[in-house]
Amino acid sequence: MHRKAVLNKLKICAVLSLTLVALVSCSGEKKTIPSTDSTELAKYINLEKYMPLNCEWTYSKMGVKYENRTPGPNDYKLNALLHYPLETIETIKKDYSFLSVNLESNQFSNFKFDWLNDSLKVKIGNGDFINYNAAFFKKGSLRNGTFIILNDSTLLLNLYTI
Repeated sequence: MHRKAVLNKLKICAVLSLTLVALVSCSGEKKTIPSTDSTELAKYINLEKYMPLNCEWTYSKMGVKYENRTPGPNDYKLNALLHYPLETIETIKKDYSFLSVNLESNQFSNFKFDWLNDSLKVKIGNGDFINYNAAFFKKGSLRNGTFIILNDSTLLLNLYTI
């Protein structure tokens, strides 16, 4: 009898443990936590000319249809919030002056990264920004993308492989 009681208790513990794991894994949306390591970021994008003072960024596998193409197994995106001194932002504007285009505000949704704070998302939604081709930041397979300059010290970068 003692053995049956122990086995029943083990079964109950196993069921409770599996239930707890299922509840924890299904609760709420996953919040992306960006990295702040600029040395690691430099492995993915070219920061030789424009090394930021600090940064927040994510590198992730693309999981949804992008424009007219479904991402493949090797398609990734990199989203970054980069902070620079005013002089560097002015240099970037000058260097990229021929690689820019004005877009309608609804086309800035690619820059509303889920990990940005709400005030930045509102600013992006309401703003009138110049969209720059990210030619100088490209490195390796991250060959496509753009960036916008939010203010005198901050830019948002969006690069992807497809």
